[in-house]
Amino acid sequence: MAKAARKHHVIVGASAAGLAALEAIREVDKDCAVTVVSKEKGPLYSRVGLTHFLDRTVKLSNRRTLKYDTLLVATGSSALILPIPGAKLRGVHPCMTRNDAVSIDRVIPKARQVPSSAPGSSGSRRLMPWPSARRRWRSSR
Repeated sequence: MAKAARKHHVIVGASAAGLAALEAIREVDKDCAVTVVSKEKGPLYSRVGLTHFLDRTVKLSNRRTLKYDTLLVATGSSALILPIPGAKLRGVHPCMTRNDAVSIDRVIPKARQVPSSAPGSSGSRRLMPWPSARRRWRSSR
């Protein structure tokens, strides 16, 4: 009986999902070929384990260095600015940070209408601190 051709799997992305897929494929087919495509240079690694490679210090922008035993990086996310016409016009603001809220607070009194890209009640809840904005709020959906 002829031996079956060796399968070749390609995984795009070396994130936790990509590494989990690699492990799952190897459990089912130990003899297959697997290629992982990633923009990272060098061998695969677990991002969760990156903290094991750090030197237990954090250098701040003011050049101060903090030593630590445990590091939790909770820097949050950033607002997604949609690639649509008008997204970069003056008066269009994300609402993710305190500085964003201050910018919005400065322009709302002069605004004729206040559209929100957040769907449904989520958009109106974001505008709750600005009563004049709630009266003019409309959803972009």
